[in-house]
Amino acid sequence: CHFGVAGGSYIEKDDLAHLKNTADMYGLEIVPEIQSLSHTYYIACARRDLAETPEMAWPDSYCPSNEESYKVLFDIMDEYMEVLNPGRVHIGHDEWRAGAFCPRCRGKDTGALFADDVLKIHAHLKERGIETWMWGDHLVDWHNRFGRAWSEGTVVRYEKPDTTTARDIIAAHTSDIRITNWSGTRGDEVFKDLGWKFIVGNMAGTREQDWTARVRESGLLGGEISSWCALDEFELAKLNIPEAAYSINLLWSDRYPEKEKAMEHMAFELAGIRSRLAAEPPASANATPTRFEVLDIKSAFNHPPKGDKWDLSGLKVGDMFYNAVPLHIGDPAPTGGNNLVRVARMDGIEGRPMEVELPVRGRWAALVFFQSATEKGRPTVHAGDATHFPRESSELIGFYEIRWEDGLVTSHPIRWDETLAEWDCGLSRMYYFTRAIVAGTLPDGSQAVIWGSEWTNTRPDIAIESVKMVGANGLSSSEPLLFGVTAIEKPRVEDYR
Repeated sequence: CHFGVAGGSYIEKDDLAHLKNTADMYGLEIVPEIQSLSHTYYIACARRDLAETPEMAWPDSYCPSNEESYKVLFDIMDEYMEVLNPGRVHIGHDEWRAGAFCPRCRGKDTGALFADDVLKIHAHLKERGIETWMWGDHLVDWHNRFGRAWSEGTVVRYEKPDTTTARDIIAAHTSDIRITNWSGTRGDEVFKDLGWKFIVGNMAGTREQDWTARVRESGLLGGEISSWCALDEFELAKLNIPEAAYSINLLWSDRYPEKEKAMEHMAFELAGIRSRLAAEPPASANATPTRFEVLDIKSAFNHPPKGDKWDLSGLKVGDMFYNAVPLHIGDPAPTGGNNLVRVARMDGIEGRPMEVELPVRGRWAALVFFQSATEKGRPTVHAGDATHFPRESSELIGFYEIRWEDGLVTSHPIRWDETLAEWDCGLSRMYYFTRAIVAGTLPDGSQAVIWGSEWTNTRPDIAIESVKMVGANGLSSSEPLLFGVTAIEKPRVEDYR
């Protein structure tokens, strides 16, 4: 289902060799995950005679009772070893769903089938001096060990085979398999009791409740952040980079700041991380302070800083400089009580238009829109494996319509959970594509955060004639709020001297 991997295709040996050489230059070790038993579409779809369920549209498991399965698997593994010469190989084994379906396997103990498969592969790797790593979910009681049916309608035949006996069989033969544990602290307990070394799999540092205690009590070796997406800046940034950046300190230090302080630090740092990672860094990344100009948009203000279900009246008014950009939040007192622009998302809502023209014109390299939302939007879809259209994974609640003086029109999207969040979100989530601005306090005394979303002008020599803020039709009732706009001038000749 991760169709974005390898760009939806495959890579050749020389591509992989080039990746290894690059990794070696930076002191990085590539640990190949060569899926086996489960998630083996690359074998079971191509060789249906080896599939546990050949009649399925997309069989994902090979038959562990057929020796031909291992001839194919080991041939593939040996090819990886030839190119990478790895010190360790991850053999997968998570989420086994097709157990004892075929005539060869039917009636056998699925736990023994699982364990014997692991031990065969472990022996093959050990003969070559290579360490075995694997996912641990089928060895943890509450997770997948006892198995259960799982219905997904008529599309996929999904079950969880019982692997109760697997743990003891494997433990009786070896203790040198390393585990990637995505079963939480209960998994920690299992692998610590077995004496097996492990790391936290699918790690998300922001979701750790007591990392200090977990490290101290479990003896874990580290962690890994899974991607499940294409090697693409947008998808990696949407799904992984903020969480990975936050988790670095948990893995490489024994001093952990309070979570709120750490979240603010990371939200502040992400703009710089983006400037270093982006193929095309935003204009603000290279702009000198003199090239920023805060625009006066108070003539467009149409709403006070408080609504029926939201309250941002605790924002600081006046000029600010935060997260490397200047901005201005209007004072509601001299503007009739209004200090923001709010647009509706459907016609006919009394007192709220669907679009508002902003007093923004001129030749600019970029515009930064400082914004928030009245409430949560539609839950975001996983951008890596739940949609063919990752850039539509977050709900569009509005957009800025930008028209140049020659009539050409473009837009800059306002997406909940990507370029902004709900008004009381604070720093509970981190975003790569927008700057978090701590701009005051909420009614409960916590930090009020707004977000600076940057539009890069691809035609800076053509004057902008107009900018409109427009509400977008959608499933939720979340509406966008705009507090200010900061422009960035085009580079000057003297900038390059």
